[in-house]
Formats: sequence, structure tokens, C-alpha cells
Amino acid sequence: MGKIKWLALIAILIPSSILAKEGSAGNGVKGGMVITTFDSSAGGINLAAIQSAAIQPDGKIVAVGVVSKMGKESLGNFAVARYEPNGRPDPKFGEGGKVTTAFESKDSVAYGVAIQADGKIVVVGNASEPSNKSYFAMIRYKSDGGIDDSFGKGGKVTTDFGADRSAYASSVAIQPDGKIVVAGSVCPTSSNVCDFAIARYNPDGSIDTGFGSGGKVITDFTQGWSNAQPSQDQLGIWNRVAAYNQKGDDARSVAIQSDGKIVAAGSSCEANYTNCSIAMARYNPDGSLDVGFGNGGRVITNLGSNNADYQGNDTAYSLAIQADGKILVAGSSYYNAPRHAFAILRYEPNGRLDAGFGNAGWVTTTFIPANEDVYEDSTAYSLKIQADGKIVAAGTTCKAAYNDCDIGIARYEPNGRLDAGFGRGGKVITNFGGEELANSIVIQPDGKIVVAAFTGAGYASRASSKSDFALVRYDQRGRLDLSFGGGKK
Repeated sequence: MGKIKWLALIAILIPSSILAKEGSAGNGVKGGMVITTFDSSAGGINLAAIQSAAIQPDGKIVAVGVVSKMGKESLGNFAVARYEPNGRPDPKFGEGGKVTTAFESKDSVAYGVAIQADGKIVVVGNASEPSNKSYFAMIRYKSDGGIDDSFGKGGKVTTDFGADRSAYASSVAIQPDGKIVVAGSVCPTSSNVCDFAIARYNPDGSIDTGFGSGGKVITDFTQGWSNAQPSQDQLGIWNRVAAYNQKGDDARSVAIQSDGKIVAAGSSCEANYTNCSIAMARYNPDGSLDVGFGNGGRVITNLGSNNADYQGNDTAYSLAIQADGKILVAGSSYYNAPRHAFAILRYEPNGRLDAGFGNAGWVTTTFIPANEDVYEDSTAYSLKIQADGKIVAAGTTCKAAYNDCDIGIARYEPNGRLDAGFGRGGKVITNFGGEELANSIVIQPDGKIVVAAFTGAGYASRASSKSDFALVRYDQRGRLDLSFGGGKK
């Protein structure tokens, strides 16, 4: 089983006229955006792409993703960068705020990150052999960026789901007892029809045999399909989880409820990345499905089933659990073709849509005016809940098929209505002059919003081009914070 490994865009080529409008602070800071280059030397790293971010209790920001050198045969490595709350690289982390880690001869990419209570950083993703067999991959770093040798084998863990299966991890959550829950997908190499995959680990990185079957759980939503894999170097403008759309059932986000139950959200597709539905599963602490949730522990939601404007192609990329136990999910819906819209859904604790949220449990948001007869692909890849209960979703809005893309952010009132006090009518679009894509969002203690993204001037492949990590900060009203990276909080 193969898969698209990760997205990357080419080097940031921003016209000076745009920089003048947005502001510029130099030293990797461009109008509210902080840019991190991992290796600018000749023959060095040319592709670096953020896939996820988290915020530490002290306000520092940790971003993870992948780096790769020039050439389609080069291997990807885990990449981690840490920033001070003001956006400056943290000199106390790694080398100049950056760390890269290889999984020996495996092609690896980090997709998820979580911060332990002791400040250690857990990063998950996948590591693939040349044969394309892939494993859950995990590394734990100490607070200074060094690898924690007390974790797994030399700080690293790889998990095999079987001789005839490949596994891809996309999200991680840490329980109050220190156990680590990782979610993703597992795919038989013979059929390419995939299922949700969950694994739980003890705090030392060993598999928790008291969870599921030998520490692992596989969940089938009965929908599935087979699809050929694009070549490894044809990366194009795909996001961190579009890679997982090449198969049937994929868990893309995981969270732990206050009662210890585990919720995973993703998608279930029938064929060729069509007829997709939002899929969720809830597990008891022992890994068994929670039969009190949805239908036997599973929920499938398709917005097109009751509305002719929705084309029956819905995907989920992020979830969050409210203090009252309600579950928020963010993703996209194929709305009134040819438009993909942000899709935000809220569920009751029992898995039913919350009728008090938006339109009977869901809302969709487009960024391009309806009178503009153009293709729109707007997808929310990350969602966070503010301290006041408002909901912030970030992702990408494109005016062509994976082209002409900008960062898109929307903020909603707790009832699902767009927050008129944020941006323009609840929405913000950020264009730095090239292609921009947001994969993750964090909320700082003062309410400022930091989006983890990367940006460029067009498509990229591993054989050529360049991209860098990028963070963008907004104030509570949705305005670019031009002081970000310049030394101010």
C-alpha cells in the first residue's frame, strides 16, 4: 500500500508591493508571518512543511512536519521547531530552535504533536520502507529538543500492524495518566481498503497490551475502496491529511474525553474519493467500541443525504471536545458544485447532531462570493475552542483546483453563527502573494490566534523547488499582528 506522503509548496516569492501593504520586520518576518528555513545551503534541505502545531503551558509554540533535501529519491525526516510566544525561534530548543530526526532508512513525516505535563514533546507520523510498507512512528523529545532515550528504543517507537498491512498515524493525544493514544489508518497491502487504526502506549513508549488487541484497535465503517498511489515526488498542493484520502476509512483526529473515553474522527469513502462521509468512533478506555455512542460506537454523517445542494462528499480533519461533552468536528463539504465549503458540525455526547448548533447541527462557510462563477475549494483542517466558547477554524480557500490558494479562517459563536466581530463577517483571508495553506491552529493565552502554515508561489515536487515553515498571528479581531516575530508579545 502506498500513499501521498505530504504537501509542499515552492519557495516564498512575495512581491515587494504586497510586503509593503502587509508590513515587514525582516529576519524571516513578513507582515505578521514568521518563516523558518531549515537549511539554506547548496544541496541542503529544500522542502520543509508544517503539518501540526501545539502550544505549551508557558505559551511557547511547537510546530512539527517534514523536511527533505533536493531530489525525488531523498528521504523525508521528522522536523520540529519551537518558538517563543512572540514568534522568535526558541534558542533553548535544539539548534537555533530547530530539530530534525531520521528513522534510519525510512521515509518519514510527522503529522501530529502533543505536549506532556512534564514538558516533553510527543510527535507522531509514519515511517515507510522503500517497499512502501509503512508503520506508525513516534518520537519523544525532551524540553530542550534532545531525543528522550528513556522512551521506546533510543527515543523512537515504530508500530507494525501486521505483515500484510501498512499503517499511517495522523494524530496523538495524551491521557491524564500519561498514556499516549495515536490514531490513523491501517491498510492491507493486498486490497488497499483501509480502516480506522488506534494504538495506545504506556508512558515509556511500550505498547499498552490492556488496550484493544495487544494495544491496537481497528475499526471498519463498511465503506472502502482501492485507488492507485501517485508517485512519491508528485506532491502537488495537498494538505497534511489529503494524503489519507486515498483509501476508505481514515481517522485524522483523536481526543480524550474527561471520562477517559477516546473519540476519533475522520472520513469514510466509497470510491475514488467520492461519496465520502464524516466518520466518528468512540472507544471505552479498554479500546472496545462504546455502544452508547451513535450506532454501536460509530457515527457516519453525510450532509448530502437530506439536502440537494450538498453533493454527498464530506470529510473531517479535526475534532475538539467542549467542556459540556459535546463534540465539534471541522472539515469540508462539497456544496452546490463546484464548491467545497468549510464544514463545522457539533454532536451531542451520544453522537447525535446537536440541533441547537447552526442548521440542525452543522454549518458550512464559503469564502468566495456566490456571484463569482469560479471553482472554490475551502477546507477547514484545524479547529480550536476559545476560552469564551467561540470556535475558530483554519484551513485553505482556493479559487481553482488546488491552485490560487490562501489561508482561510472563520470564527463562530457558540451557537454556530459566524462571529461578526471577527474579520469581515466572521471570515479572514490572508494572501502573502503566493500559495498559502494552513494546517493547524493554536490559541495563545491572551486570545491571539496563531496559524501554522506554509506558503509559496506555485506547485512543488520533491525533485525541485523549496518551501519553509511559516507561522501567522492574528489578534482577537482577526487582524494580522505585524509585531509577531519582532520581539513583542
